[in-house]
Amino acid sequence: MKIKKSSETTREKVVEKQINHQEVRKAKEELDLIMEKVLEQTGLTEEEYIKTFINARKVN
Repeated sequence: MKIKKSSETTREKVVEKQINHQEVRKAKEELDLIMEKVLEQTGLTEEEYIKTFINARKVN
């Protein structure tokens, strides 16, 4: 069994965080595109759209 050096572990963590950051950025871009389509189809502003969810949550 090979014991990892501290620098190897640190590098792995940095790479892992970079991958996670890239995944988050890609997901946000996809969500932004979906939101643009929803707003276009509903004719609502982003603020109006969010308020509908806030009001729906208060009712439930």
